[in-house]
Amino acid sequence: MTEPGALIQLENVEFSYRGYPEKVLDGVSARFLPGRCYTIEGPNGCGKSTLFRILLGLDFPDSGTYWFDGTPVSARKMKDEKFARAFHRRIGYVFQDSEVQLFTQSVSDEIAFGLYQLHLPEEEIRDKTEYYLNQFELEAFRDRAPFTLSGGQKRRVAFAAVFAMDPEVIVIDEPLAGLDEKGQRWITDFLRKLKGSGHLIIVSTHNRAFAGEIADVHVAMNEGRLSVV
Repeated sequence: MTEPGALIQLENVEFSYRGYPEKVLDGVSARFLPGRCYTIEGPNGCGKSTLFRILLGLDFPDSGTYWFDGTPVSARKMKDEKFARAFHRRIGYVFQDSEVQLFTQSVSDEIAFGLYQLHLPEEEIRDKTEYYLNQFELEAFRDRAPFTLSGGQKRRVAFAAVFAMDPEVIVIDEPLAGLDEKGQRWITDFLRKLKGSGHLIIVSTHNRAFAGEIADVHVAMNEGRLSVV
């Protein structure tokens, strides 16, 4: 049964990859409320990436339940095209490696791509693209191919493309990885400002100082288990 106010809730979630007996997630229970920023902190191999795949509906619990806004998310439920489309509209993901996420021929096309998938009117797509080019300080790069940009610039393009879709939940994997000091400062300041927007933000990080600047709730992960610290 879901708890009032929780947009995402996990109850006794367990998960193992096929052919491997070890539990990657071992009885994970957690609740995530809108308007808060949660940092998931833990060493490599502790299960953070698998947890994110569950949250994004890419993998599903072997046992236990994942609720999104009061509805259980399962492989069977995700076969419902209407539900899956609505679910993916409400939750956005920023990869640790921006190279994986960026594939169009220009920065403006990258931002507009997801909007076309939503079948928005042409004028609205143009307006949103311009808005997010401005918000993420990308106007000067609008016609540049994303692969020609610096690491920090690529990360901003990835953020802009996700935010243009206007998801309620933002899941971000190691946002400071591979960035220089200037890029790390930009991302940190951006996420601090974002905390007042009403989004549910879930961020994985190894960086305790960074977590201390952005988190409302610190969640430690180790050997497939979560605990609030």
